[in-house]
Amino acid sequence: AYDRAKKRGLNYDIRKDMYAKIPTISMADLNAFFEKHIKGKPFTYMVIGKKENVDFKVLETLGTVKELSLEEVFGY
Repeated sequence: AYDRAKKRGLNYDIRKDMYAKIPTISMADLNAFFEKHIKGKPFTYMVIGKKENVDFKVLETLGTVKELSLEEVFGY
């Protein structure tokens, strides 16, 4: 978090600002954010679990399914 903040030009923990702002956010604010930044844009789902417990036919209804290795996901 420190390195990420530093790259954004911040020299303090931005979470302090976020925690102070959260109680003042309304559903209308959340909806406006969704409409501006998320709606209509492509996104990726990531499902982690035992392969035998995952219904791949259901996942395929959402789009292309790609099975990743532990190394690809976790780096080991």
